[in-house]
Parts: sequence; C-alpha cells; structure tokens
Amino acid sequence: MKHPTIFYTIVLLICDILNITETIHIYRLASLLNFSIFIFSCFLFFKIIKLRFKNSLFAYLSILIIFFSPRIISESFYNNRDIFFLSLNLINLYLFQRIFYKISFFSILLLSLSLALCIHVRIFGIINLFLSVAFIFLEYDKKINTNKNIYYILTIIVLTTFFFIIITPYLWSSPFENFFKYYFTNLNVLKNLKIANNFLGDYYSSHNSPWYYYIIWIIFTNPLFFLLLGISGILFQIKFFLSNLLKLKKNDNIWKNKIQLFDAFVLFYLLFTLFILSKSPSKYDGWRHAYFIYPIIILNIFYFFEYLKNKLFKIYFIFLILLFLNFFFNAIWIQKNHPYQFLYFNLLENFLKKNSFDQDYWGLTNLYALKFIEKNDLNNNIKIAAISWTGLEPNFNILKKDTKQKIKIVNIFENPDYIIDNYRSFHKISQNNKLILKKYRKIFEININQNKIVTLYEKLNSK
Repeated sequence: MKHPTIFYTIVLLICDILNITETIHIYRLASLLNFSIFIFSCFLFFKIIKLRFKNSLFAYLSILIIFFSPRIISESFYNNRDIFFLSLNLINLYLFQRIFYKISFFSILLLSLSLALCIHVRIFGIINLFLSVAFIFLEYDKKINTNKNIYYILTIIVLTTFFFIIITPYLWSSPFENFFKYYFTNLNVLKNLKIANNFLGDYYSSHNSPWYYYIIWIIFTNPLFFLLLGISGILFQIKFFLSNLLKLKKNDNIWKNKIQLFDAFVLFYLLFTLFILSKSPSKYDGWRHAYFIYPIIILNIFYFFEYLKNKLFKIYFIFLILLFLNFFFNAIWIQKNHPYQFLYFNLLENFLKKNSFDQDYWGLTNLYALKFIEKNDLNNNIKIAAISWTGLEPNFNILKKDTKQKIKIVNIFENPDYIIDNYRSFHKISQNNKLILKKYRKIFEININQNKIVTLYEKLNSK
C-alpha cells in the first residue's frame, strides 16, 4: 500500500487489454491516466468555485491559476502519488460540497467512495473522513434533526469502510488486523527513513527538519502573487469567523447558513492539515506530500476577491489585471524552462545563496544525462553510476532497448565510465567520493536559475 494500488491496477488492466508490454509505453499510459484524472478533478474544482461564489469568472480564474503554477501542472503528468491524491481530494471536496445542498443516499454513496479512495491512496485520507462526519453533524438546517444526522454519519462510515476494503486487496483476508498492521508498519518505515534534506542551505535529516519545512517550501516554490492572494483570503476568512465568534449569541453558530458552514470547513481543513503536516515524523522531497492543499489555498483567493468586488471594485479590477500579468509571465517561464517546470522557484529564491534547496529530488533530469551518453558514446559496454541518493533505474527503464543492452548501472566503486550527480545528498562530505571525482571530468550539466540540477562526469581515460 506504499503506492496507490488502485491506480496501478487500472494501468495494468489497460495494458493487458491493449497488449502493451514495453516499459516506455506503460509509463506513457500511466502519465495519460494521471493527467486525465487531474483534468477531471480540475473540472470539478471549476464547479466548486462556481457553485460557491456564483461567479463564472472566478471559476475560470481558479483553473488558470492551477495551470500557471509550474510545479503542479508539470507533475500532473507523472506524479501518480501526490497529484493523484490532490485529484481525489478535489473530487472528495466537490462531493462534500454537494452534500450541503442536497443530501441523499446517492450523494452519500459517492462521498463514501471518494473518501475510501483517499484513504486507500494515503493514510492521511482518514482526516477527510473525520472532518466530513464532524461537519455533517454540525447543524445548519433546522429541518434536519440530530437523529437524521447520526444516521447519515453512520451510513458514511459504514460505506467508506466497505469501499475501502473492496478496493484494497491487502485487507481482504483480515481487514482490521491488516489495516493496523499496515498503519504501524508505515509509521516504522517513516521513522527508519533517513533522507538528507537541503533546506535553506543547510542539511537536515528528514527526521529533524524544522516544523516550518513545508510552509517554507510552499512559499518559495509557488508564484508569489498567487500566494499573496491566497494568504489574504485565508486572513480574511479567519477575521470573518473570529468576528462572528465574538458576536456570538446563545444557541447561535459562528456560521449563519450552509455556505458559511462549507467555508468554515475549508478554513479548518487547511489550518488543521498544516498543523498535522508540521508534526510529521519525517519531512522530505519539498512539499509534494502537501500538494493536495494547494487547491484549498487557491479557493481562499476568491473569498478575498469577492470582498474586493463588493466593497472596493477599483482595487479588485487592479488585482485582476495583475493576475493576468502573472499568467503571462508564468507562461513565458514555463515555455522557456520546458521540460524543467518542476524546478520552479519564485523571486524570493534570489535572496538566498544558490542551491539552497533540493532541486530534482525525483531524479528526472538523470534521464537527460543518460540520453547525452546514448547520443555521444557508441561503445557497447558502458558502466554508469549515480553519486547522489537518487538512483538511475527508473530512468534506465524507459531508454530504448538497444541502449539498455549496452548500459550497465553499477556502484561508484566499480570503476564506472560515467558518474551522474543530481545533488540529492550531501555526498561531498564523503572524502572517498571527492577522491573518485578527481578521476573524472565534467562533460554535461543542467542549470536552472543558476542552480546546479544535474552534472555528468566522464572518466578521464575513457576516450
């Protein structure tokens, strides 16, 4: 259950039906499926915004903001863990929103299925279930009595459990025992997983990275104007509900209707999630584990816009112009840096020294180093090693068949012809590695925003 079993089951089923056997074609199919689900979830996000604000412009802007966020749109093609979870969370949020407008057995059925999928993909999905039943229990409509709410909640819990077991074969033999076994095994894996994080120019173990690790990554790797708008919306919502709390009368709630209750859910979900993530026992690979909250941040932009539109229209119009200018400049950056959009950092990075963060933690640029070798080395027996933590096997698997036959992935101590470094570890601390690199020369390098992303070294006497 480390990876979303349901996703790979669908991919392999399609491969079996279409007789797809080559690794590169399987990868492409997985990318197509992941992106298709992402696009569908964006369509539902469009509907969420339009239903909440009754404003088509806001709905279109929400999609444009996602599509002009370089890291999110880039990873939507290949990240079938974090972006897949983001997509499922958007589907879940849409179905949860519909519950507030019209609750029925069918709507509960769909919500339960989406909750089961979220939990299946990531154990964090349990938070979705907990918050969903908690907010459904909160009374916003006098026509729905407490007993009926309890019935709805129990139905959601039972159906979510049922669907979760059905889509998770690991649980079939002994559902509860295997679930707790998986849960505690997962915790042990996180406790034993020790990854070196390059964070603000210093190295931390994934176990002792600062509590603000995810927050800093969010601030530095998203378009700054989008973030400022999102933070403004979050602060506006906090102020709104605090004001309601201070004016609260006996037997009243801090929300006045179903729309405000949904808004309260959105705000609480975001703040509660950030709190839980700050307490995570292991933090690594930037903020990819928190990608699923990005649409929530975007949603908060439109609370701020709604206020400006109603109270300060001229300022609202100026912000709209600035937003479209940001779309334009982000589009230029995306086009200029293709296919390395996943390495985006905003202007704040300029205030730090270069390579103050992990860059290509996926090791995607290793592929371009391998292709450089493929193009320029005609030998039939080539040994290649990675000197950084990220392995070469995933990239090796999607090379051409004839290329794979002449390349062998080895350890750096096995006298490789080439060494690839994507700076995913603090290997330079090792004296042995320093001595090894003295026997090699740099022949290829990728730099983005003056940050070293990947370097290819060739053995001095290999030619």
